[in-house]
Amino acid sequence: MLFYDNMWEPLGSRKELASDIAEITRVKKDLLERHDFGKFEDEMYTVRDLLASVSVATRISWAAHRQTTRDEDTAYCLLGLFDVNMPLMYGEGGEKAFVRLQREIVQQIPYD
Repeated sequence: MLFYDNMWEPLGSRKELASDIAEITRVKKDLLERHDFGKFEDEMYTVRDLLASVSVATRISWAAHRQTTRDEDTAYCLLGLFDVNMPLMYGEGGEKAFVRLQREIVQQIPYD
């Protein structure tokens, strides 16, 4: 995975920028430094598998300090982290969007 600036100049790879990404996103550096997705210790795995190994509370905490243009985007930016789908309803407000997100998470993610 490569990162680029707003002028499409390369900034570096996920591994090269792991410390900076971890500081900004609060995603643990060891998660970012894992081997390339696809194979790890002779087992196939995906980004979905990796995210499933992280608790729901931890994944939600990654958005705690995000700044978004619209209040609803604080919830909407988490959809991919939970592999859930829900309609985007701009104008509903951030609190309602987050409640809807929580409902989707509870319905779609198995709890042990």
